Amino acid sequence: MKKNESLNHHDECHHDHDCCCHELSFEKENEENIQNEKRQRIILLIRVAISILFLVLALVIKNDITNIVFLIISYLVISYDVLWKTLKHIRHGEIFDEHFLMSLASLTALIVYFVNKDSGIDGYDGVLVMLLYQIGEFLQDLAVDKSKDSIVDMMKLDVDEVTKVIDGETQNINAKYVEVDDVLLIKPGDVIPVDGIIIKGSSSLNMASLTGESAPVAVNIDDKVLSGSLNIDGSLYIKATSTFTNSTSAKVLDLISKANENKATKEKFITKFAKIYTPIVILISLIVMFIVPLCLGFKENFFDYLYKGLTIMVISCPCALVISIPLSYFMAIGKCAKNAILVKGAIYFEEIAKTKIVAFDKTGTLTKGTFEVKKIVSNNKELMSALIYSCEKNFSHPIALSINKYFENKVKEIEVNDLTNIPGYGLKATYQNKTILIGNEKLLKQENISVNNDEIGTLVYVIYNHELLGYVVIDDVIKEEAIDSLNKLENKYQLVLISGDNKKIVETVANKLNIKTYYASMLPENKVETIEKLGQNSHLIYVGDGINDAACLVKANVGIAMKSLGSDIAIEASDVVIMDDKISSVNKLLKTSKKTMKIVYENIILSIVTKFLVMILAIFIKIPMFVAIIADVGVCLLAIANSLRIMYGKIKL
Repeated sequence: MKKNESLNHHDECHHDHDCCCHELSFEKENEENIQNEKRQRIILLIRVAISILFLVLALVIKNDITNIVFLIISYLVISYDVLWKTLKHIRHGEIFDEHFLMSLASLTALIVYFVNKDSGIDGYDGVLVMLLYQIGEFLQDLAVDKSKDSIVDMMKLDVDEVTKVIDGETQNINAKYVEVDDVLLIKPGDVIPVDGIIIKGSSSLNMASLTGESAPVAVNIDDKVLSGSLNIDGSLYIKATSTFTNSTSAKVLDLISKANENKATKEKFITKFAKIYTPIVILISLIVMFIVPLCLGFKENFFDYLYKGLTIMVISCPCALVISIPLSYFMAIGKCAKNAILVKGAIYFEEIAKTKIVAFDKTGTLTKGTFEVKKIVSNNKELMSALIYSCEKNFSHPIALSINKYFENKVKEIEVNDLTNIPGYGLKATYQNKTILIGNEKLLKQENISVNNDEIGTLVYVIYNHELLGYVVIDDVIKEEAIDSLNKLENKYQLVLISGDNKKIVETVANKLNIKTYYASMLPENKVETIEKLGQNSHLIYVGDGINDAACLVKANVGIAMKSLGSDIAIEASDVVIMDDKISSVNKLLKTSKKTMKIVYENIILSIVTKFLVMILAIFIKIPMFVAIIADVGVCLLAIANSLRIMYGKIKL
């Protein structure tokens, strides 16, 4: 009853840029898969009906030859695909799987019945085993497909055709041919095909497919827009900043389609377990069939114990484990996707469930990252304002953007030269052959300039011609839901704040959020060292904005990037991407991971214990073979139903 092919149907064709996922839209490809699966299910139901019909005819018509013919027809109609898979797997050296066990047990029952009707082995059991097996497959397929739909419904991001504007004229082209700097017309009701910047028009966008947030977002000229957003009420002209295959939606879809490639250790364990477990079970079955009768009296006991051995083969199928464990992780990936959390693979749920320490970046993670200039301190405000604006306007860091927004239209831009970035300190430039240094307190110390002030906030100092010209006080705002979200984490995890800001600012934020452990004035390399030190004895996840924290995201057991949909670095460096920028999503991820692992262990215990109990019963009591398959299918369906709790249960924060 393996479903791995279905769960990973996209894997085989996803390693080449020219593969099917880039030729067809995600929706189209998925629609084709859905239609094909529906056809297969209808065919299976027809086969079940035909098989039952001939089974009933075999029971009603007592003629020996007719009885045999009808039984063979009934058996072949319902089992030909399983028999074919068994032959294919044997040819490829994959002998010990559930197809082999089902084929061996059912065929043996039929053959013995045809050869010796007085053996006590009923040929009808051979057909019933296959019938119940196929019905179980059908029910399991429905459960798995239901879980797929939850991801697919969220990810309706692809667009086939777009309207391109050339010299004032419009023409429809295939979305995959859009190039950077193309101008596109996005009408109300259209999905934005590529990332871009609005050059004309205003509207509201529904970004639920990307962020999970259904509230419309107002956009105007110069605003950036992401592919996958639905234009609601106004026509927009956007200039493309990405191609179709490099767009945000393509990154998201690629991330989701590859999520199942990163298998969890429990999945790998089940695969290895099945390879060892199945041969052992066959050996036990053979001992029961042949060795036990030899000890008890072969002639009198052979057929009795042959039947018991076949029953052991039927119940021994590791279907519940093979299906329910990957399905549990698949459900968890779907649940997270519904909550705007993209997890790159099943393996990360295990790591997150072990978490003891949750470390946070400050800017853009716990705070909004939207700075505002609160104060300007200088004896020459005019010169200082012109210098800081003319330098910072060339950068897109949140602090630079706040300075640009404040000084725009207030000061006259001057021409600066030799502009360079100094990571962890600030920037350097020249004006009228004199050096400009703009940055933080570490930059002052490097220049041997001392300053005493009690300002609370981020201070950006301006040094001109080796003298301190003044500073700008900038403040960031803590996210509204951060305090409540962290309070719920506080009793279960050690919370840590790691920031490059000065101690005063970090201490103020830490106190407001009730974070007892914090590190301030951290350069990028210091952050990495701190993460390594904290994670030596405990599992640690690091939550950052994904832009300046790539190294930390990689070093942590699990790196979680926030507010990073447009960032290639975030997608590449992180293990999880939180798309709605909410701290509460970290809580949801932790809760989902713990629940997932609990259900995985429940399914493992349920499956193994039930199978061994029925196997013991089969040895000491002659139970009908169809009861064994009912037990097998029943355990499998119970395990699947248990896995469904991940998707459909509520997350209590």
